[in-house]
Amino acid sequence: MSHVIFDNRINLEEFSLKFQNIVQDKPFPIKIDAIFLDKEKKRALIPVISDINSQEFMFEMISMNHRTTLRIVAEENIAKPDFAKSAMGLITKSVLRTFSNIRIFSTNIGNHIPKRIVDKNDS
Repeated sequence: MSHVIFDNRINLEEFSLKFQNIVQDKPFPIKIDAIFLDKEKKRALIPVISDINSQEFMFEMISMNHRTTLRIVAEENIAKPDFAKSAMGLITKSVLRTFSNIRIFSTNIGNHIPKRIVDKNDS
């Protein structure tokens, strides 16, 4: 299963407040514009939308005491694994841009994490 494990606990409420919409055109059209937190603010669902066959799917971010995990919910239903990994890479880069003290502890999608992301607020 595709995943990213961060080396520290991420404050998901702070991440959701600072989150900026992500829009990518190439190599896959991707739009990420919402984060939904659970009542305890330890889990977040992040919906991803694509123009490829109007595909939508969810990522789950789970914040524990010393680690935070990002994973695809129901990965077996995703028709384009590279598309899903690309979206996960964009979310990962957003986390790293938001929190300077967070690093990647472990991942199996390293090639899909962009060096820089351009969001709709960049000029």
